[in-house]
Amino acid sequence: MFRKLICLLLLAAAVCSVTTEADAARRGRSSRSRSSTVARYQRAVRARQQQMLNYQKLMVQRQQALAKQRAADLARRRQLSQVQQKHEAEERQKRLETLKSMRADHVAGDLAAGVKHGSPEDVFRNYDKDGDGYLYPKEVEGSPTSLSFRKLDANADGKLTLEELKAGDKSTP
Repeated sequence: MFRKLICLLLLAAAVCSVTTEADAARRGRSSRSRSSTVARYQRAVRARQQQMLNYQKLMVQRQQALAKQRAADLARRRQLSQVQQKHEAEERQKRLETLKSMRADHVAGDLAAGVKHGSPEDVFRNYDKDGDGYLYPKEVEGSPTSLSFRKLDANADGKLTLEELKAGDKSTP
C-alpha cells in the first residue's frame, strides 16, 4: 500500500515535470528529451525501492532487538521470582520455628504455673479471665493464641468464642 502511494507520487511528480518541460518548450526554452525524463523517473523509483528495503531491514532489526529485550526481561523476572519465593519460604519457616518456640516456652511456663493445655476448652477456660464467654486480645496477650488471633476470629468482631477457637484448632496443624 505504502509502495503504491510512493510510486503514484513519483509518477505524478514526473508528469508534472514533463508538463512543465512542455510548457518551457512552448515558451522557447530547451526541454529535456522524453527518454531522459523516463530515465530520471526510473532512477527515482529504484532509489525509493532501495529506501523501502533499507527501512524494512531496519524494522526487522528493531523487532529482533525488542524480542531479545523482552526475553531477557522475562528471564530476569523469573529469576527474581524464584529468589523471592525462596526468601518467602525461608521467612515462613523462621516464623513457624519462632511460633513453635514461643508455644513451647508458653506451655512450659503454664505447666509450671499449674495451667492445663490440650483441648480448646482448656485454653478457653484458662484465658477467659472475666468469664464472659469471649476471649479478647488483652486476655490472650503474650500467648501463642495472640499470634493467630485475627486468623481465629472468623467473624472479625474483635473477640473469640469457643466455637471459633475450636474451628481454628482444627485448621491449625
